[in-house]
Amino acid sequence: MRAAYYEEQGPAHDVVRVGEVPTPEPGPGEVRVRVAVSGVHVGDVGKRRGYWGSTMTYPRVIPHGDGAGTVDAVGPGVDPARVGERVWVYLAQSYRPFGTAAEYTVVPAGHAVRLPDGVGWEQAAVVGIPGITGHRAEQVDEVLAAGAHHVVVLGADAARQIRAIAPDGVDRVAEIDLAGNAALDVEILSVGGTIATYATGDPGASLPYWPLAFRNITIQFLSNDDFPDPANEHAARDLTAALAAGDLRYPIAARFPLDRTADAQDAAERTGAAGRVVVEIDA
Repeated sequence: MRAAYYEEQGPAHDVVRVGEVPTPEPGPGEVRVRVAVSGVHVGDVGKRRGYWGSTMTYPRVIPHGDGAGTVDAVGPGVDPARVGERVWVYLAQSYRPFGTAAEYTVVPAGHAVRLPDGVGWEQAAVVGIPGITGHRAEQVDEVLAAGAHHVVVLGADAARQIRAIAPDGVDRVAEIDLAGNAALDVEILSVGGTIATYATGDPGASLPYWPLAFRNITIQFLSNDDFPDPANEHAARDLTAALAAGDLRYPIAARFPLDRTADAQDAAERTGAAGRVVVEIDA
């Protein structure tokens, strides 16, 4: 099969190659998926660059944890009726050497989630990619319609806006920049509140220790590669339901063919809140 891969860490155009590699076979409890679209996650970029202390666990890595396609083979212990099922895939390259930047990927059966009718490959390929998508002021009604109770524009008076909504503070903050927003979090959290964080802009930055301590704030560090299976399964059900209802839609910032996977990874580093980057395997 054709796949993008790297055999050492470094800049995308220095290490990412595209060529023929062996087609994987599903083992016990696994399914093989013929990939239609592969989603590029900032975590994929980090693993390839060697960020966060990550190393090459395998001699060759096919990147990208997220994607969508069709089950074409199953391993022992998996219902053969799953062959032909349209699915979205998550954590394909979590503690495994082969992700979705390839014609085929093999994943545990539970990581290939049946796709609702009418949902396209692109949206399915990025549904498992966490992040905050920026919204323009004219999109506020759309955000509220999607289920948000309130929308706050981050800026100098963000704390005042939030405190006007929740005078006693909020109980929990899902934080994507712990270092950058810690001071704001102290202002808006209630006593005994929690910061659940899965990213930070500056991993070496200091935190406002005493303000956090005096408010008895708990900081919970999260890594989506390491969530327990029940949590992943619960999240997968909720995400799939949101897809089916039309409540979850991400803008696609850029599309690339498999041969340009290095360009796709570079684009994923630049686009941020502007949208998601995908690799179209059949393009």
